[in-house]
Amino acid sequence: MAGAKNPTAGDQTYTGLSSIHLASATLGQDPGIGGNHAPTWTNCGIYTRPVNTSRALHSLEHGAVWLTYWPTLPADQIRCLTDLAVGNPDLLASANATEKDDVKGTAWCGQGAKDTANRRLAAFVTTFTRGPRAPESGAACTRGADG
Repeated sequence: MAGAKNPTAGDQTYTGLSSIHLASATLGQDPGIGGNHAPTWTNCGIYTRPVNTSRALHSLEHGAVWLTYWPTLPADQIRCLTDLAVGNPDLLASANATEKDDVKGTAWCGQGAKDTANRRLAAFVTTFTRGPRAPESGAACTRGADG
């Protein structure tokens, strides 16, 4: 794996995001990085199809990290994502047909395009999982809704 001196260089962070639970929410980012969202969260895990974005935002509110990827990402790169997710109860990974990057790491108030063959992806997960920016950091990412 190639490394970087600053593994989170290029990540964007945001402030002042609302965290109100609404049945219907309009998102400013794709995937969303925070703001009003569904009252039920998406269970963390690995999904081969897109998940409900508003529910995934609720997972981010709990401190989860969401990795989205092109549905046609090569199998070996999807395996890299799977390896990161196995045993991590706070990681959500899903395909996203509107994704502009091969892989994007998203957390509450933070986002960055990533390369699966690079330590920056793992560093993003480590840096943002259960981060202090998430309003309900540490809340469960289970007992919600699948996909």
